[in-house]
Amino acid sequence: MNLAKESDMIEILPNSILQQSKSFEIINQTEHPFYYETSLVNEHEWIENCPCRHCGYDQFGNKEIVCDTGGINDIPFERILSTIEIIDISAPSEKPNNLTLGPLFYRFRRLKKLRITKSNVPAI
Repeated sequence: MNLAKESDMIEILPNSILQQSKSFEIINQTEHPFYYETSLVNEHEWIENCPCRHCGYDQFGNKEIVCDTGGINDIPFERILSTIEIIDISAPSEKPNNLTLGPLFYRFRRLKKLRITKSNVPAI
């Protein structure tokens, strides 16, 4: 029997900023908790068909996408879950990205961390 309860989570990020979020903790029969979120995209399908090098979870259970192979001109935002929490875009020095950013992040309501490096961004 699975039991669900609403809980508050407080996370201390490396830069000592406290963030609080609501989640539903599902406790399964083996007493190992996991977090359940509804999404229009199947979770496993999204990870398997990742538009970048890595789609999954960080060590704290946050949904993350890592695009770091370089040479990116357009970020595939339409293929990124709207419930993503971490977006990390980078490139090797020999193959930088060329990105133009605008109001692209409005649909990511749970975004906690956005990191863009080596991407020749002219303005934000």
